Amino acid sequence: MLQAAGITKHYGDKTILHDISFSISQGEVVGLVGENGAGKSTLLKILATLDRPSNGIVTLEGMNVHKDNKRARKRIGFVPQDIALWEALSVKENMLFF
Repeated sequence: MLQAAGITKHYGDKTILHDISFSISQGEVVGLVGENGAGKSTLLKILATLDRPSNGIVTLEGMNVHKDNKRARKRIGFVPQDIALWEALSVKENMLFF
């Protein structure tokens, strides 16, 4: 099960996400919709461990994905809209992630 609890993300003085909580059970299919600038990409980056929330926690099968991100990334698949390399990851980590 993937759980997000109290996810908030700030960039400077701007709040992008505010207190987002949900859970997704194994086998469940979920769509994320919203207008441009609503925070969809930010939330997905946080779930994929490519960014950290300002507050809150993401757990995958009980594991805090940001405290144990190397182990979590072995269980997470993420395909970005644009092909890119993530600056927070090493070259090897980028290759393994994608």
